Amino acid sequence: MIRLATASLAAQAVGLAALAIWLLADPHSFYAEIPGVAESGPLNAHLLRDLGLTYLTFALASAAALTQRTEAPLITVLIAGFFVMHAALHASTEATFGNAQLFLREAPGVYGLALAAIAVAVSQHRFK
Repeated sequence: MIRLATASLAAQAVGLAALAIWLLADPHSFYAEIPGVAESGPLNAHLLRDLGLTYLTFALASAAALTQRTEAPLITVLIAGFFVMHAALHASTEATFGNAQLFLREAPGVYGLALAAIAVAVSQHRFK
């Protein structure tokens, strides 16, 4: 089971790094291709690059947790906290505007990321 905890943490680091690189290198394509982003307002490349730096920080923290196993539970809970709050923000916005189609389009990227981050955090607590 420790292998599963390590693999989930490594997958989180790689996935977040990939998102970070995309946001930093080409915020315009991220804006155009991710469901719901364009509907949130006009393109703000600077803001998307800021988000890319946030994801890069999370990726580096996840990678550090691979070598600093005693810190992994705290690091993963903090990262999961961000994604859960992000999902809650989307849920409240979508509920306010009653946009079920947007909810379904965003579900994998918004709610899926939150669930995956929770799973990684749980794995670090259960198998440390």
